Amino acid sequence: MITWISFIVLVIIAACSGSKEEGTATLKGREISAETYTVKAKTVPIFRSFPGTVEAKAEIVLSSKVSGYVTKVAVKEGDRVTPGTILLTIDDRQIRQQIAALKEAREAILKERQAILARLNYAKSNFERFKRLFKEEAATKEELERAQAEYLALKRQAQALERKERETVSRIKATESLLPYTQIKSPTEALVARRLVDQGSFVNVGQPLIYLDDLKAGFWLVAEIDESLLPFVSPDKEVVVTIPSLNKNLKAPVEVVVDHVSPQTRTFRIKVNLPIPIQAGLFARVYVPLEPRQALVVPQSAIFKRGDLTAVYVVGEDRTIRLRLVKTGQTFSLISGELLPYSNSGGNDLYVEILSGLNEGEKVIVGDLEKIKEGDVLGR
Repeated sequence: MITWISFIVLVIIAACSGSKEEGTATLKGREISAETYTVKAKTVPIFRSFPGTVEAKAEIVLSSKVSGYVTKVAVKEGDRVTPGTILLTIDDRQIRQQIAALKEAREAILKERQAILARLNYAKSNFERFKRLFKEEAATKEELERAQAEYLALKRQAQALERKERETVSRIKATESLLPYTQIKSPTEALVARRLVDQGSFVNVGQPLIYLDDLKAGFWLVAEIDESLLPFVSPDKEVVVTIPSLNKNLKAPVEVVVDHVSPQTRTFRIKVNLPIPIQAGLFARVYVPLEPRQALVVPQSAIFKRGDLTAVYVVGEDRTIRLRLVKTGQTFSLISGELLPYSNSGGNDLYVEILSGLNEGEKVIVGDLEKIKEGDVLGR
């Protein structure tokens, strides 16, 4: 193990000696085999980054269409549900009691109407008989009018009871149609974002019960962007999105640009389409690309850190390995052959920008750096 003092001494010697003087070392170490990387300039992006939040494209609010107590809650916040999943149940006893009462009322109306119809049939026959008698001058006008009045009165009663029976049937159907609403179901594949009631809660008509994020509709990243970038951001423009909590780093198109600049923050809003399954509320960061530039980069596995010092192991022309102090810049993630900004540490495809300490064409050791010692010789 290299002590702190010897490490600092080696760094100073390495920094002063330079690449041309590396071959003058007199100490020779053990011969080792190791993977190397030739330092080269690569095109790296220039981005401006802004914080954002993942939001559902479609939020579904399920409200109550009936009043009553919640008898069962079947889901909790964060659950994923499928179409038709019962989320909660509202007590339906009052509705069923109303239906039973309406059916009893209809039966009573039907009985009364049957009795009226029987009387109406007799009154009609009697009225027809008096009309014949009146024509034959066997009945007086007063008798005819009395028979007609009785017939018409019973006819109106029968018609009124018929209307009342139809209204009652309609009320029964309307009340029965409320029964399905006592079971609150998911209309689509969704995530339970918020649940506003618990078992035993009393709910009123129109009261919001559950908020769902529609998973089929997808998600987007919403961010506030500096007004200076308004000419450079348009729908379908690709930006880079990082989601630290999921260790995700991806390219995605801008879907919406709200080109209204807030006078308070001097920013405008964009919405970036996220092509991956995710959940609302997560913190994310959006990187808006500017003009690219050239920079020296090495794999992160070539970087050796101890305390505040950052170094690499450089392979000299004589194949001797020496420690070299370097200054690093941004970290990039290699995705599909392209370097993109990276917000997290760690990873297998990360590259680090070298601001000073290395020249293009030099070779550095990558991987298993804890096994390397100053003065080791790279085997052929």
